[in-house]
Amino acid sequence: MQAAPVPGENIKFTVVPANLRDSVTKDIQVVNSEKLVGYNMMLGGKESIDEAGSDYYNVTVNMVIKRGSAFAA
Repeated sequence: MQAAPVPGENIKFTVVPANLRDSVTKDIQVVNSEKLVGYNMMLGGKESIDEAGSDYYNVTVNMVIKRGSAFAA
């Protein structure tokens, strides 16, 4: 069983662009983050035992993507 998240706790994730010409800069801003109450009820009771105690969050982010030139060598 996992401990409940602490307010202000950092959650780390990785963004991997599908296009090799793209890269994510360090300019990433979290605009909004809210816990989804009752989300597991919307799954129709199909969650596994591991997910029974899980929390779900809706996170909105802004980021700057750099696209390299199509003609770069």
